Amino acid sequence: MKCSIILTLSFVAVISFDFKAFRRIPTGTEITKCTREKAFNKPNRSSASSSSWFGEALPSCAELMRQPMYEDGSFLTNRTTTQIVWKNRHDGSKELTVPFTCYLTRYTPDQAGKCLKNKNLFFIGDSLTRYQFLSLAYFLEHKKWPMRFHARLQPCLDHIDENGNPTCSKKEDPSVCNAGDWVDIGGWKSYYQAMGGGTDGSVFHGRMESQSLRSSYRYPIVDTMQYTSSEEYGDGHGRTKLSAYMELGVSGIEPFHGFNFTGCGYNATCTYTPERYAQNEKRLHNADFDWEYPNIVTGFGPHGTSFHAQHQNTNYIFYNRGIWGGIQIDKAEKMMSAMYEMTGGDEGREVSNNRCFSGVRQEIFEQS
Repeated sequence: MKCSIILTLSFVAVISFDFKAFRRIPTGTEITKCTREKAFNKPNRSSASSSSWFGEALPSCAELMRQPMYEDGSFLTNRTTTQIVWKNRHDGSKELTVPFTCYLTRYTPDQAGKCLKNKNLFFIGDSLTRYQFLSLAYFLEHKKWPMRFHARLQPCLDHIDENGNPTCSKKEDPSVCNAGDWVDIGGWKSYYQAMGGGTDGSVFHGRMESQSLRSSYRYPIVDTMQYTSSEEYGDGHGRTKLSAYMELGVSGIEPFHGFNFTGCGYNATCTYTPERYAQNEKRLHNADFDWEYPNIVTGFGPHGTSFHAQHQNTNYIFYNRGIWGGIQIDKAEKMMSAMYEMTGGDEGREVSNNRCFSGVRQEIFEQS
């Protein structure tokens, strides 16, 4: 079963759509479908969110979703029945909890790899979305999350976890989730090249392809990457593929364009040398794109043939406007419909498991 997902800021309501009726249904911010599909014998209860503020033991959200009245996950962001609390961690970061309802499973790398085996995920939105994509790719590749704080906070005296370990990145090991760590070592150029393999595979050991660059020309940015996991969690098509594309502006009607992926991540042969970066920069200057559309809606729609060819068999799409803000209802409708079709449409889809999410801001719907 395939499903498209559209998300925005963590603090706003998330809406689910029945595409035949286009009606509003509360649904979940924390995507727990994987938990429904994979019931682990020994769930990770290390999170403090495993018990309520009243000291009573809570079920896991997975256990709760095995009950018929909760199986659609809508309770997770129903603000009437479920309170979300951002819990302070020891190092100053925050953890999402639903302390009066259930505890959210904190996946180990092995659990996450098995859950996402044979899945293709596509992230699109702002720079925060890029970091969500890179954070997940880093977790699958390195079996740990990136550091929570950037290198400029070194010596990191104020960000120490419960085990006494600092949680800031280091200048010699800059974070994939903070481009600011790369300012003194080449800026965006070095950042994009390192993500895409540099000259020796770099951060992602050749499994991340980057077709990203920034320029002062007419088309200033192409920001698109693709990661393919190793065979550790499954051979051949059993691998996990993550793709990301950064939307280019606040209005949602900016040009939508980019370069094709080569699939080098599958064989862990990706590099992004200065020579290839220069070639892409020349192509950017000449507007020599492999696919180009007047806006993102057209690219995702039925006429976006060249773009669709790059993302066949997509299971999930995460669309996070984030700092770009809200979009008009007509665009929201078209994007949701296009993503639904891009992730399989009605064909072969089990109606009872149709979990398609929208993060379009609530106030937009109140205008319609």
